[in-house]
Amino acid sequence: SDHEIKKAKKIHELSPAGFEEKMEDYVDKKGWEVIKRNNYDGGIDIRAWKEFKNGTIKKLLVQCKHWKKPVGPDVIRELIGASKLEESEYEKVLMVITSSKFTFGAREAAAKENIELIDGDKLLSA
Repeated sequence: SDHEIKKAKKIHELSPAGFEEKMEDYVDKKGWEVIKRNNYDGGIDIRAWKEFKNGTIKKLLVQCKHWKKPVGPDVIRELIGASKLEESEYEKVLMVITSSKFTFGAREAAAKENIELIDGDKLLSA
């Protein structure tokens, strides 16, 4: 549709930092409260938290990849490693968001570790 084409062009034209900011909005719209802090990465681009109806609090750790090429399993492994170093008293939820696609290997690795993958197509339909 024309709307999706315009949306795709807007995403495509973003800088990597602009893409991360846009993805903070995406995460926020999904009900997560983004934790704003300056100058940290360590393989994690967005940190957020959410309190669920049952009182459970979870921490979201997101890696953003604004790439033209598909994201491979190495990015999934990097996020797993970074998440292990992340101090948190809450259960961690892991997510990778890309403006492109994921390789079969990345989807396979993410499925084993229960990591949510958001690709360009999902972003356009959001």
